[in-house]
Amino acid sequence: MDYAQAAKELGDLLRLRTFPVAFRRVSETIELDEISKVRRLNRSFSFCQAVTMVRTLGVTIGVTADKLAPICAVMFGLKEVPEGEQGDYGTRIWVAMVEDARKRHKVVPMMPTGHEAIILAPLAASKFDPEAVLIYGTPAQISLLINGLQFTDYERFQFHCSGEGACVDSLVECILSGKPALAVPCYGERYIGQVQEGELSMGLPLLYVEKAIEGLQGLHKRGIRYPIPSLGVEADPIVAEARYYKGTWLVPE
Repeated sequence: MDYAQAAKELGDLLRLRTFPVAFRRVSETIELDEISKVRRLNRSFSFCQAVTMVRTLGVTIGVTADKLAPICAVMFGLKEVPEGEQGDYGTRIWVAMVEDARKRHKVVPMMPTGHEAIILAPLAASKFDPEAVLIYGTPAQISLLINGLQFTDYERFQFHCSGEGACVDSLVECILSGKPALAVPCYGERYIGQVQEGELSMGLPLLYVEKAIEGLQGLHKRGIRYPIPSLGVEADPIVAEARYYKGTWLVPE
């Protein structure tokens, strides 16, 4: 796949406001040195901060456990969960009782360990073969992205919501399941990562990127495009539906 062309197609078809982000796990930290212009942050940071820097500033960031916030490092497989820890920390904010925290800890997916680093870059930079691509967009843009994924070989997608920890619902989930994963950005992504109120995120395994583009191109030819026009609540909907359904039982001749 031509990653730069894929990023351009996604950006043009959806008019994305930020860059699609390429994600890959790296077996050994030394491998980061083989990628050009990798930025290594010299302060502690959250995973969502790194993603926002990549998608808005266009930089490439190498992520290692020594600087990444502990909870992020655990979720992305850069650290083991401390022995005996059952997620009790969650009772300080997100859940009422220890039992709820432990239940949350058991069901929220975590990336397996066995790698030392993660590399994030704009997909357009074509710096490595990504495992997954993370896309942020408005609800309308993400809705059309889903339509594009369903254009051929249709399937009804199922998505997950862990509450706090949307990076798990998008990137971790899509890599573990091999399926597209929609996420509602969480409190942390907004408070720390500067994700905007009008944004959703979607994690795509690499195999689905080309499928999404081909589907969006097919929809575009049929007049289904972003931005979506507004007919108005007092207009006759048959006028609009006739453009697509005339001659069917929905809009008879």
